[in-house]
Amino acid sequence: MEPLRVLIILLLVATPVLWYLWREARGKKPELLWPRLAGPLELQYSPAPPSLRGSWRGREAAVLTEGGRVVASVRFSAAAMVRIEIGERERIERSSGMVVPDRVEFPEDPEFSRRLLVRATPEESGRLAADPAIRRRLVALEGVHLLASGGRVDVSVPSARESELREILDIAAAVADSAEG
Repeated sequence: MEPLRVLIILLLVATPVLWYLWREARGKKPELLWPRLAGPLELQYSPAPPSLRGSWRGREAAVLTEGGRVVASVRFSAAAMVRIEIGERERIERSSGMVVPDRVEFPEDPEFSRRLLVRATPEESGRLAADPAIRRRLVALEGVHLLASGGRVDVSVPSARESELREILDIAAAVADSAEG
């Protein structure tokens, strides 16, 4: 009788843990998550390769995977000659070399400045794109990288659930608005 009781207790403890782990793993796979999100996000799902496409806040948008990361892309006018990059400080400094001539600093926001770095040409475009609301939203995302150039804003994260997909699409659209503005 005692081994049966131990087995029942183990099953009762293990079942919710296994259920949680299964749902977490399933929720991070675009091919399983994105078809369910296409309707609520008002985007169209395409299975091969998995992508979401359509209009987001009045702009042509796409969500896809590149290099193991989830990327939200939003178009803006190519006539706007700006280049904005926002990402993890160490990664951007390492990729740009010792001197980062187009660095935009935000001493008024030490949390943002400690984690993330903004590069922008012209500098004013970086200040407009990284307003306090956008900085707060970017800091909340792990491993975020944003690049606005050539009429396109790409915001990428390692993986994204529904709320994070909405967030990176909103950030991309807001930066596109500021790039044109």
